[in-house]
Amino acid sequence: MTAAVAIGIGVLILAALAYDIARLITPAESRYPPPASARF
Repeated sequence: MTAAVAIGIGVLILAALAYDIARLITPAESRYPPPASARF
């Protein structure tokens, strides 16, 4: 069970990193503004 929780947290962190990188690469005019709540 602990391994599953650790994997889930790792996947969430990787998804957040990929989202940030993709947002930096893509042009500023996005369909929706970045949610402020996603910032840790």
